[in-house]
Amino acid sequence: MIKYYLENAFELNKEYPDTFKIPSKEETYSLKPDDYVKLIFTEENAVPERMWVKITNINGNNFTGILDNDPYCLKSVKCGDKIVFKTENIIDIDLNF
Repeated sequence: MIKYYLENAFELNKEYPDTFKIPSKEETYSLKPDDYVKLIFTEENAVPERMWVKITNINGNNFTGILDNDPYCLKSVKCGDKIVFKTENIIDIDLNF
């Protein structure tokens, strides 16, 4: 079975600080259910995809949401799937989605 994993945005920002920006701590602390965040989904031997997730639950640094995109290449997830993630996986925020 193919399994996806989520990229760590903090590590990518540390490695490429001038070209890979991430939301500020203030922005991530202000997140609430129904806000949208972008995550990078990756599978083995596949091109990573950046997709939007609608937040449904927040417990500290742990989030649950629903995938709001249909992947182009990835086979392990589809629009409407439940996604569990952490603050470190968030690469972008859209409060006005």
